[in-house]
Amino acid sequence: MGKQTFSKTEIRFLVGMGSTLALRQLGLIMVMPFLAIYGQQLTHSTPGLIGLSLGIYGLAQAIFQIPFGSWSDKYGRKPVILLGLFIFILGLILGYLARNIYVFILARTLQGSGAIMAVAYAWVGDNIRSEHRNQGMSIIVMLVGMSATLGFIAGRILYRWLDVPQLFLLCAFLSLMAWIYIFTFLK
Repeated sequence: MGKQTFSKTEIRFLVGMGSTLALRQLGLIMVMPFLAIYGQQLTHSTPGLIGLSLGIYGLAQAIFQIPFGSWSDKYGRKPVILLGLFIFILGLILGYLARNIYVFILARTLQGSGAIMAVAYAWVGDNIRSEHRNQGMSIIVMLVGMSATLGFIAGRILYRWLDVPQLFLLCAFLSLMAWIYIFTFLK
């Protein structure tokens, strides 16, 4: 019995979804090391509000994972992922525009509210045959993990030429490319 492999459709889907999630992760990680320092430059900032701006992302993620999952069961994976990425992009653009800590906290809340990871993994489960599902999930996780590592390196390099708002704008652009790819090419 020969070794079974992914179909061309499955490979195309895994590469597309993996790249999309990797670009999103890259954008998140690139700015992470500089957020506390940047928060000090914003008007009305205090150490507590800076901490809130850092933690609110994860709290928003935790709150919105279940509703996004339910919505994806009802309305489909693709529309919900597109919605989540759109909210995330709005949060990145607002992060670029923020000049006070309160707007920055709102930006970070929006970024976290685009909670698409669970939906993305469910979509992978929907599109990969059961005998290859674990391998498919592993490919996605590897791409996201490599992207996170690259984000820490690239963020430090790019920070020499770009400030934090410009990094947010770059991340918004990368996420927009991912949004366009999903909208155009993934079924």
